[in-house]
Amino acid sequence: SNASKVEMLGVKPDTLKDHGAVSEEVAEQMAQGALDRSNAQLSVSLTGIAGPGGSDHKPEGRVCFGVSGAAGTHVETVEFGALGRTNVRYAARDHALLLLHKALGSNTRIKSQRMGNQATQHGQQQYDHQQAARDQSSQPMPNRARAHVPSDATCCGGQRQ
Repeated sequence: SNASKVEMLGVKPDTLKDHGAVSEEVAEQMAQGALDRSNAQLSVSLTGIAGPGGSDHKPEGRVCFGVSGAAGTHVETVEFGALGRTNVRYAARDHALLLLHKALGSNTRIKSQRMGNQATQHGQQQYDHQQAARDQSSQPMPNRARAHVPSDATCCGGQRQ
């Protein structure tokens, strides 16, 4: 809820008012707020419209992501399309895990950026083929992460998990 975003993550009410809950500006403040309010070294946020429904301005399947760490904050928006509530949530989860994986493996500074159409086109292409496969099988996406994390990956202050 908007109240939780403000109270728990420090999102500015004016940001919600000016840009709406589903925006890169809110995703950025959510990621930064989660990092500031925890002992974590890296945070990820997502805010979107899983469905059903949406609007012409903010369609079903739009999800804004933020990743924040000591090196900075990265934000992007992906248009997953009207895959259905459950599948949009699975796709958003997988993308958030991918962003964390990239941030953990990055030796360069994360720069705050707006990817806009590039992320939109990439996200749509990425999930068009999944939609076609689901249409053929009529089965929901499995409830498991599909992001590949190398066996030598570390997290939580360098502790292997």
